[in-house]
Amino acid sequence: MKSNLKIKKIRNARWHITLKVGLILLIMGSGPLFLLLCLDALGLVEAGNAIIPGILAFFSFYPSLILIFIGVVFTFFINKNANNN
Repeated sequence: MKSNLKIKKIRNARWHITLKVGLILLIMGSGPLFLLLCLDALGLVEAGNAIIPGILAFFSFYPSLILIFIGVVFTFFINKNANNN
């Protein structure tokens, strides 16, 4: 019975907006570079010197990690307070 209660708590967990923005920034900022590198490794595309995706990943990676960390902390406290009530 406890396992069902834990599953319901996980399903009802709310994510803070900071966490959502951080995850979106990580995917949208670093995703093109990782996709280009994977396609180059498979030989499907010639990446050459991937300047634009590299600059995009450079400027978005660390801010997204900071936002994700802050969002995880906020999400933890929001869900902790919701479970206590």
